[in-house]
Amino acid sequence: MQNHLHLVLRTQPRVAKRWSRHEVARRWLTITRLAKCMSDALPTPDRTLIEQLAKNKKQIAKLRKRLSCVSWFIGMLCENIARRANAAFCCVASMSI
Repeated sequence: MQNHLHLVLRTQPRVAKRWSRHEVARRWLTITRLAKCMSDALPTPDRTLIEQLAKNKKQIAKLRKRLSCVSWFIGMLCENIARRANAAFCCVASMSI
């Protein structure tokens, strides 16, 4: 089964608590861009976006929790897989019409 994947995930909220606000912002912007990315290249977030997001302490606290949550990770992973599958299906479907 080529489309079959098993993951073992372990969260470490203690580690996330030690991240700086800039690190939380960088990681969040990377994973959200990765969810929408159609290539295997890791997207690099813009420095100004990191700076803007890092200024919002309340938002950073929320994002820090999300980055420590398996459910959020799986949601981002599924979004990327769905986008790629839809793109592949559209290419195949349009070729067969």
